[in-house]
Amino acid sequence: MERLFIGGLAALYKEPNPLKENGITHVLSVLDFEIGDAAKEWGKQGIKHLHVRLEDSPEENLLKWFERTNEFIDEGIEGGELLDISMNVLDLADRFVGAVFVHCAMGVSRSTTVVCAYLMWKFGKDRDQALEWLREGRERCFPNFGFWEQLGVYEDVLKCKTEGEREEVVKRWARGKYPPTKL
Repeated sequence: MERLFIGGLAALYKEPNPLKENGITHVLSVLDFEIGDAAKEWGKQGIKHLHVRLEDSPEENLLKWFERTNEFIDEGIEGGELLDISMNVLDLADRFVGAVFVHCAMGVSRSTTVVCAYLMWKFGKDRDQALEWLREGRERCFPNFGFWEQLGVYEDVLKCKTEGEREEVVKRWARGKYPPTKL
């Protein structure tokens, strides 16, 4: 994915500005703390920001955020910003340019989990395929075992045909019916 970037918090403070250099229009932060003035500055630059506040802990429920994070990433990649309204319909694919940077503190577990969920949802990948694809561009991708389990649950959710089936899968997981899994 040319317009989907993943990394740690430190990447945001490098020079030259990686957001500007890569045409980032959306930043998705998965952190258990506020990042302060940076988000305000992004807003001034027209960069949209979504902050999912949670710890890198196997007990955290990241699964409940996948729908929102998928929509946000997709909006950034597919929506972007209109460059030239005078272009004809044949140029539609190039009319919008947007990119998304998904990060957590280290760019290893939380951000990896969110991007894997997006790849599963958008491209029909299973969790192993999504992680393998992601590791082709960033080897340091390792969801913690709780998030890995949640990606397995999400894989099952994506296979469901009805909302009722999806709800039942999530309820079974919430009741502890899914055995722990390892990478």
